[in-house]
Amino acid sequence: MRLFPVFLLATMFVSPVNLSAQGTDGLGMWVWSNSSFSNQEAREKLVQFCLQHHIRHLDVHVEMSWDAQKPALKNPGALKDLMVLGGQRNITSSILRGDPRMFFFQKHGQTLEELRAIIAFSQTIPQEALLKGIKYDVEPYLTREWKAGGETR
Repeated sequence: MRLFPVFLLATMFVSPVNLSAQGTDGLGMWVWSNSSFSNQEAREKLVQFCLQHHIRHLDVHVEMSWDAQKPALKNPGALKDLMVLGGQRNITSSILRGDPRMFFFQKHGQTLEELRAIIAFSQTIPQEALLKGIKYDVEPYLTREWKAGGETR
């Protein structure tokens, strides 16, 4: 067993090192508020800000609504328009979701249904929109259940 750490260190030292992020040139930024892209003027202002500050990637927080036991993205048209406008200016996007409890057992069904809604939305995005993926900001350690430990964790 003691050979594994030595092997791991040796592999790290002889492997080529790449200090740049894969596929992204420049900075990235989180977009938390839907009002930042809810209308054409806001989208243009956001993209112009990105260009001025060399921001080349947006992690856009999306909100979900539930109708008839099925989730849907709120304001999908505006989100799609932001991704297309950004893509035209070589700004990539990822969808950002998060909730401290979303990966707890009781929330698995809801989380998977929301993921399916995001995937369905992503299939409507044209290639030039440059959608990179989905990111989760979960932070379960902030919850009472996590702090209790045991089965709840």
